Amino acid sequence: MTQYEKKEIVKTLLQSGKLLPKEISVNCGISLPTVHNVKRRLDEGVPLSHQKGAGRTNNLRSSIKLSILHRVRCKPYLSLRTLASRTGNKASYQTVRRALKNKSYNKPYPVQIPMLSEKIACTA
Repeated sequence: MTQYEKKEIVKTLLQSGKLLPKEISVNCGISLPTVHNVKRRLDEGVPLSHQKGAGRTNNLRSSIKLSILHRVRCKPYLSLRTLASRTGNKASYQTVRRALKNKSYNKPYPVQIPMLSEKIACTA
């Protein structure tokens, strides 16, 4: 059952006025916070449908994204936090990571240095 279907079920049951929010939650298997959120939205007159584009905002311009990608290609050892600080505090390191991921670029992991074997360690 999708989130929209759950909201519509809760809406019809609340508008009928026969059940309390806790009873709706128990009977339909819908979480109580969802029921209360739908009830609050109905009381305020806010539509239940999710507006297109109401998600996470994109606060990086395409020029900044390209400069991040260029820096990573030139210096792959830079951390995400360093790259984020070089954007001029426009974005967090998670936003930088998401921008790189959207361009299908995965930062390589640092090279693992092998441990010295016991023979080499004992002879030294």
